[in-house]
Amino acid sequence: MIGLLLLACIRCGPADAPGINPSEKYLLVAHSDDGVNWSRTSEVLVSGASSPHLMLLNNTPTVFFVQDGKHLATVPLEGGPVTPIAMGDTVAVDPHVIDLDEGGFRMFFVEPPSLFDPGVASENTIRTALSTDGVVWNVEPESRIVGPYVDPDVVALPDGQHRMYLTQGGRVLSAQSPDGQTFAIEAGLRQPIGGVTSVVEHPDGWWMFTTHEGRIWKSSSTNGLDFDAPQVVLSGIPDTIDGGGVESPSVLHHDGKWWMVYASWPAQMLPPL
Repeated sequence: MIGLLLLACIRCGPADAPGINPSEKYLLVAHSDDGVNWSRTSEVLVSGASSPHLMLLNNTPTVFFVQDGKHLATVPLEGGPVTPIAMGDTVAVDPHVIDLDEGGFRMFFVEPPSLFDPGVASENTIRTALSTDGVVWNVEPESRIVGPYVDPDVVALPDGQHRMYLTQGGRVLSAQSPDGQTFAIEAGLRQPIGGVTSVVEHPDGWWMFTTHEGRIWKSSSTNGLDFDAPQVVLSGIPDTIDGGGVESPSVLHHDGKWWMVYASWPAQMLPPL
């Protein structure tokens, strides 16, 4: 039971909703023509879900997420059956998947040692798994980064390198890699407040979507390092399923629109003050 509770709280940090169990959250979908003005769809994509990552998997918009705070799963963006992901004995949360140039996929995820040793609460391990089809995954033995980090968010850079955005204590930092496997922390902060990022490339540079104070924010950068002050683009609507707050955006450009999957919870789930 201790391990399960710790897993459920891996994302209960300054950038998320303290005290809200992931199994009590919902994944919702919004779309936008410009990345600034967002319209919600009317249906819940998945209940009891958190930590979404939206991507094109074999040309199909697909969401990777954590189901009931226990295991990874996928669901099509348009809705449909949930498919569990088997990771063997490896505990995996905060999934993020990238395409590999040689074909197949690499998943970055957080393996929190506090699940196994409750006395170790600040050091997480960012690990990876490989797949040829996005269904069967094989965990790689190497650790990518170890530290007080959550929510790895990896983007390919124009020069062939990769950058990983990380959340640490309600702020965003980054690490760079020449090969998408060996990462070194970069100097400075990408954002001094917020976290749980979704960084996407667009014609003028990069957009970063973050979570802060139960809302979703957007900032811009020309180089992927220096982002301007974020502005709110999505807030919860009172007396609805996201009335308690919204968090964990994951953004994808597809079919001429921007799509966002995000986590939410109703106001009655907030703990008493």
